[in-house]
Amino acid sequence: MTTRAAVRCTAPLLAGALATAAMWMLPAGRGDRFSSTLLLLPLAFGAAWSIERWMRERELASLDRRESAALVGALGALTVAAARAPSLGLAAADPLIAVGLLLALAYWTARVLQRSRPLLGRHLPPRPPAIFFWLPFLVYASLIPWTTQHRPPDGDEPYNLLIAHSLVFDHDADLANNYRADDAHRFLDRTIEPQLGDPHGPAGQVYSRHNLLLPLVLAVPYGIAGRGGALFAMTAITALLAWSTLGLARRYFPDRPGEVLAAWSTLCFAPPLLLYSSQVWVEVPAALLVVYGLDRIHAAAEPGRSWRAVIGLATAILLLPLIKIRLTLLATSLLALYCWRAVVPALESRGVASGDRAGALARRELRAHALTAIALTVSLALLATAILLHNQSQFGNPLKVHSMEELDVTTHPAERYLRGLTGLFFDGAFGLFASAPIWLIVLPALAVLLARRHRLMADAAFVVVPYLVFVAPRGEWYGGWSPPFRYGLAFLPLLGIALAQSFIERRRLVARLSIGALGAATLVLALLWVSAPGWTYNFANGSSRVLDHLGSNLGVDVARAIPSYVRPRAASWGGPLAALLLALAWRLTPRQSTAGGRGRWARPRRATAAATAAIGAALLLLSISGVVIAAARVPTKTSEVEDAYVAKSGGELNPPMWTIDRWRYRGAWLLPEGERIVVPVAPGGERVTIELEARYLRRRHPPLTLRVEAGDREIGSRDFVEES
Repeated sequence: MTTRAAVRCTAPLLAGALATAAMWMLPAGRGDRFSSTLLLLPLAFGAAWSIERWMRERELASLDRRESAALVGALGALTVAAARAPSLGLAAADPLIAVGLLLALAYWTARVLQRSRPLLGRHLPPRPPAIFFWLPFLVYASLIPWTTQHRPPDGDEPYNLLIAHSLVFDHDADLANNYRADDAHRFLDRTIEPQLGDPHGPAGQVYSRHNLLLPLVLAVPYGIAGRGGALFAMTAITALLAWSTLGLARRYFPDRPGEVLAAWSTLCFAPPLLLYSSQVWVEVPAALLVVYGLDRIHAAAEPGRSWRAVIGLATAILLLPLIKIRLTLLATSLLALYCWRAVVPALESRGVASGDRAGALARRELRAHALTAIALTVSLALLATAILLHNQSQFGNPLKVHSMEELDVTTHPAERYLRGLTGLFFDGAFGLFASAPIWLIVLPALAVLLARRHRLMADAAFVVVPYLVFVAPRGEWYGGWSPPFRYGLAFLPLLGIALAQSFIERRRLVARLSIGALGAATLVLALLWVSAPGWTYNFANGSSRVLDHLGSNLGVDVARAIPSYVRPRAASWGGPLAALLLALAWRLTPRQSTAGGRGRWARPRRATAAATAAIGAALLLLSISGVVIAAARVPTKTSEVEDAYVAKSGGELNPPMWTIDRWRYRGAWLLPEGERIVVPVAPGGERVTIELEARYLRRRHPPLTLRVEAGDREIGSRDFVEES
């Protein structure tokens, strides 16, 4: 690119930056929920314009005038609506305005992805073009103003930020003075206290149980721009993860650039990665190191490998335990995979080498791989020993807040493994498929790859299986107070690459219907999760924010129709069965023929694809309606009074929601005198048996009255008094 072309491409970005800087100097209106979004909008628009000019310089297709005019007009109208909504008293329209802005961003992103396909050529390049970093970075960064203004840091996020704050301003990791000074108020609207298990020093020091590596990475951007700088750094790490995953995909599907691009787009711009992109969790850096380590393993295993590949692999293996202690499992798995991919083939080649020259080369290759494996093993063992000794001195426990019994996988019953493994994917509040249903199409892809003994499945087995063996039976498999699929995010890029096989199989009718239906559901949920970011955080009570909202408004127990592995029920096993049937139907349906003799993998007509997707979306709506109708008609067997669809006039939950391991307790309700609980049930049959579990908490108490009504007609009542 010439200097003049570079100036033309960067001019809109610079203009947007100047406009944002000028707006920054203006006094901000209080109570304006769009103030941060409007402030960043010129910069985002300038960046998008720069990308358009960059694509034009490379003679890629550009938006036509009608599309450009429609996008600019919609953006202008939404900007005016966002700016004027507070003064007009239209604060209730804020979510709709946010959805409109998100739809405009989604449409432009989809068009850029479609037009950037030629950049990948016929075979995936070793280093993807830079646009595949800058595009996800722009999308992620554009979400920060809205999501951060409507969802404060939660879970582990405030502690990672507080450590970064202490590193920047105090130059230490002692948080005692930061807790006393309420330094968390710089990025949080509430006071936080040390977490259970945080170590204390002899002179009153208070340290966090979280590792320092991520706060160290965020220290410089936090020191420059506070919480916003740290969040933009996290979006850069997430965009780098996206770019690196596209580079890793060439190791598995080198001659499928179109299908890989579709799979990569799903990974980058659908939940859960979209939700974690602007949040401070260690799982995104962990996923980046796993992807980078896998790529370096393949590079180091190639004949004539460079030392840069070995150094890169060592970096990934040794940094994973420093992010979080449980990630040592992934580091060990990467080391084992290197031995299998490099050392074992070197041993085999030495055995079959003939001739002095070939034998010498084979011995030299084997020696190099063996020395590398030994060096990595010793380094990882020394690092793990140092971490354990440090934890013992600081926490009095080598595993910090965990126990040695957790490492003994034989002590966990099979039921806990089943709940954890299945819940990680199918749970209605915390599962991958609940956050973005489009991920369901990875199941038939995994079946095909497994049947073909694809290299991806072997690598995934090395990396994922040992990790899940230790993580799945833990009671907090759902990830704690975090967005869905937290513990699975480290291997999510591998599932994203596997999605390429699903798009290879898209010629099948069921496949096209599934992609249309699940894609439409994912788009709706993504808009919901981003426009109402608090809804991605769910209590471990067998329901979710969405299900509670539907249940309380409809007066129906919708949650019982959705799989839950915190509170197992019939739907918990019906969901995986339905997914299995979908995978079988996907494989058994014949491929659609292609017109014009263009070959087996020719592109289908757009009209046919759009029609099939529309039919899939319609089937999705029918399915949702069917779930609601079934929830209202299938007879109720068990009702928990803590559920949102149960109307309470007063009282409170017992034990409180923030009780440690709250998921272990059933949802009791403290009912004061004079208050009532109304439980809507779906009747069935001619006889009804009611079992009420209740107990009194005081010595003297009034009678408890149970009334059974059918509509407005009372059909029975009974008073319960204390037995003498």
